Amino acid sequence: MWQIRPSFVMPCMTCDIKISEKILFIQKWVPSWALAHMFEKDVMTIHRLINHMCRYNMVGTTVKAPKQLPKDVVADEKHSNISGEKMYIATTVAEQCYLGASVSPGAGEKKLTEAYKQFKEEALRLST
Repeated sequence: MWQIRPSFVMPCMTCDIKISEKILFIQKWVPSWALAHMFEKDVMTIHRLINHMCRYNMVGTTVKAPKQLPKDVVADEKHSNISGEKMYIATTVAEQCYLGASVSPGAGEKKLTEAYKQFKEEALRLST
C-alpha cells in the first residue's frame, strides 16, 4: 500500500516543517538530546532530520535524471478528510508514477494552484 502524504509533513511522519524549521534553526547551539526533549522527539529522529535534509523531494526521488522528466503530466484532486475537515489532495502523475502530492484546503482555482506549485518547484529544481 502506498501512502500519499502532503509536502508539509517530513518523511515517516516525524514532524511537520514548522517544527523541523525550529529544530534546524537552533540545532547549531543546542545538543540533540536537548532538542529531542524540547520537541518531544527521540534523539535519532533529531539526528536524521539534521543529517538528511534535502533528500525528501518526491519528483527527485521518482525521476533520477532531468532528461527523464516526463513532458506530459496529469493533474487530479482526491477528496479526503483530515481531522474531520474536507481537504483536497492535488496529485500530479505521469507514466504510472506519482510525481507530486500536496494538500489544499479548498477546490477553488487559487487554492489548487497553490497546492500544485509544490510539484512545479520540485520539477524545476530537478531540471536545473
